Amino acid sequence: MNEACSKTSSTPTTAGSGPSPRTAIYKLETNYRSTPQILQLANQTISHNRFQFQKELRAVRGSGPDPAVVGVDDVFEQASFIAQRILELRDEGEHLDDIAVLYRSHYQSLELQMELTRRLIPYEIRSGVRFFEQAHIKDVIAYLKIITNYRDELSWKRVLKLYPKIGEKTAADVWSRISQSRDPLDAFLSGAPLPSAARGVTASLTSFASVLRPLSTESMKKNPSECIRLVVEKGYADYARSKFANAQARLDDLEQLSQYALRYEDVNTFLEEIALANPIAGEDVAVVGPEDEKVVLSSVHQAKGLEWRSVFVIWLADGRFPSQRALRVPGGIVRVPDQKVPEEMAVMLRDTLEKEIVIPGEEEERRLFYVAVTRAKQELYLVFPVMARDRGGMDVLMEPSRFIRELPGDVYEKWVIGSE
Repeated sequence: MNEACSKTSSTPTTAGSGPSPRTAIYKLETNYRSTPQILQLANQTISHNRFQFQKELRAVRGSGPDPAVVGVDDVFEQASFIAQRILELRDEGEHLDDIAVLYRSHYQSLELQMELTRRLIPYEIRSGVRFFEQAHIKDVIAYLKIITNYRDELSWKRVLKLYPKIGEKTAADVWSRISQSRDPLDAFLSGAPLPSAARGVTASLTSFASVLRPLSTESMKKNPSECIRLVVEKGYADYARSKFANAQARLDDLEQLSQYALRYEDVNTFLEEIALANPIAGEDVAVVGPEDEKVVLSSVHQAKGLEWRSVFVIWLADGRFPSQRALRVPGGIVRVPDQKVPEEMAVMLRDTLEKEIVIPGEEEERRLFYVAVTRAKQELYLVFPVMARDRGGMDVLMEPSRFIRELPGDVYEKWVIGSE
């Protein structure tokens, strides 16, 4: 058990207001997990939430290093810094399985997964499967494989089956016909004899060709980022929305993949790079340690109730953490004393002196940040990229997360990594 109990009121209140005298619970304030420095930062951040069960965590553990707020040039520098620091921590005697990297959304781990793979640092994903093992990522990459390797039978069949009315048998029939040609892609786009089929299959094959035709031009082959966007915009987004309950999260993954692909000068180079991100490469532990040691990569939601000696919280830029989308969504409903809430902010409850108020999305996001920082026992690193690329490939300045900006400077050390 990480926190001790003391009896007190339970009613959520606005900052500075007194508790309701009617309800009492046990408030957990004594913390056995984290150092005083980490808890001081946690207490400071959650104090900005107006509607909460007010408490202040007190440490039992001895003193430790100040949390570090780390500014890096971009997401690639972010990944490089974390990988390098992980290796340093291991050299200092820390076990890899006592190190975690936390993020707001699963797609934010892409660059880090690639960097850990390059450095042969083993890791496990708690927020889902490895980025390049996800079905939607494999689907879109299959299009790119077709235009670079016309005889990739598996990719042809995978993509064909994404279209309505095309199943395993029809996909195999299409492939058997075009594979007889010297150039299957040219044969398909030139209208080679295809299986006689219902109107729906013909429409699907025509739709597929309308994607492959612009995708296979020499100019597109030199722009893997635009290739990914074209596939998504010319049909895959609609497919994802009809197929997956979490379609928007998957489309966010594909947008991040497109951003990542901006680094590469052509599709071939991009595919060669991501081929390194296979499960065997990611789990190769010969260089850095025992087979059962793996760094944990997890969303904050999946990390609730867990703890690690060293924790990195990444992508701490406004719009990413807090999530811009989540800021527009209410964070929940709580009851508060009548006299403490402006009339326009709440609904009076019948036969009670309390009101119901909808918690702003920002407060729920701040609570997630609070959860993230309190997963750390000894060392805490809060990392934010200064620059990111927009859809057009232009560098844009990122603003550090409001959760960092609102912290007093005496609760952390400031680190700057990268070029001056």
